Amino acid sequence: MFNNLITQTTDSFGVGDVIALKGEHFKGEPASEDSNTPPPGVFLIDTVDGVETQAETYLKNTDKNYEFIVPPKASGTYSNAIKIEVRTVYTPHGTLRTGTYPHTVDGSKQSEKGGAIRCERKGEKKK
Repeated sequence: MFNNLITQTTDSFGVGDVIALKGEHFKGEPASEDSNTPPPGVFLIDTVDGVETQAETYLKNTDKNYEFIVPPKASGTYSNAIKIEVRTVYTPHGTLRTGTYPHTVDGSKQSEKGGAIRCERKGEKKK
């Protein structure tokens, strides 16, 4: 399941939005630095140009739930056809396992609600 927690939509996202993924067998181990296994995590793959962007900020990572902040695309802007993959390994030298969300989502819509989370110190004025 894909859910944009900022816009409350299930089919689109913008940079800075918080996305919740629900599934099974997400939680794994980090790949060993001396292994040839690619890093685990959530990947946004633009089906138009093939560019893969890995999520870097995770708010939740459990066996059945991932929550992450959508990063800027590695190059350019996201298209309206993004494939989402979760990659994991169960042991440091294990085999990479990949799960793919069965639908593409629209990454070309920047959220009107702003997307990015801004933490403020108590008493700090908003800019």
